[in-house]
Amino acid sequence: MRIKQVISEKERFMDLLYLGDEDENMISKYLKKSNMFLCYEGNELVGQITVLRLANKIYEIKNLSIYESYQGKGYGSKLVKFIFEHYKNKASVIILGTGECDKTISFYKNLGFTYFMRKKNFFIDNYDHEMYEEGKKLIDMLYFKRVI
Repeated sequence: MRIKQVISEKERFMDLLYLGDEDENMISKYLKKSNMFLCYEGNELVGQITVLRLANKIYEIKNLSIYESYQGKGYGSKLVKFIFEHYKNKASVIILGTGECDKTISFYKNLGFTYFMRKKNFFIDNYDHEMYEEGKKLIDMLYFKRVI
């Protein structure tokens, strides 16, 4: 596995970004200002992680997505751990927001993230269509953090 940073033309990976965020308008709000890292297995693109600097030592994972055929094989965890290492001298905390999905919440908790905040009606107020994950309608955004 190798990880490569994307410096320009990040939108060419929109199909992959859509797996982590279904709305092009939402993606366009953070994509140009974010750092994007691609994960490859051999020559095959597996997934990506996109990180935005919010403040001096606070960074947010804005998008993490793995192509379906590679999901459940540890690539998402490896990308998040890569971010911890990559930002260890720049960040004091990494945060992220996600829907109320047990599988996703468990994934981040296993990586050391802890819940700290809820944004009520986030998915209703910010998306032009209903969103579902694991058959559950997404309403509130849950925020998690990890001190590094």
